Amino acid sequence: MEAMQAGKNGKIGITLVCHWMVPVFEAKIDKDAAQHAIYFMFGWFMDPLTYGNYPRSMQSLAGNRLPKYSKQQSCIVKGSYDFLGLNYYTANFAGNVMSSKDVPPRYLTDFHARLSCKLKYIQIAFHSISKSLIYY
Repeated sequence: MEAMQAGKNGKIGITLVCHWMVPVFEAKIDKDAAQHAIYFMFGWFMDPLTYGNYPRSMQSLAGNRLPKYSKQQSCIVKGSYDFLGLNYYTANFAGNVMSSKDVPPRYLTDFHARLSCKLKYIQIAFHSISKSLIYY
């Protein structure tokens, strides 16, 4: 990677997809559910590249089913990109879902959120994140 960046004057980047999550209600559990859903969709890939490990909430919720980075792997992956592309298509409402012993643990249940595009017949429209982004 370093040889490609230095010798070939190359740039390494990644493009990720993320939906914005809007809490169904203003309750802390729904706000947490929305944040967990973002961590599982975006943080799963971005946090290792930025911090060298998965988001803490993801580690806690997925437990031992989430692979562990060794110190060496963490050092290799951390900061290994020059630029980031973000594909943003839509937003979802996110509401808290308590874990159930009847449901086997898996990716779609780990973040304890129910996602929906509609809330009481109100369809979520394009949620502007343009103020948070820098365009080049």
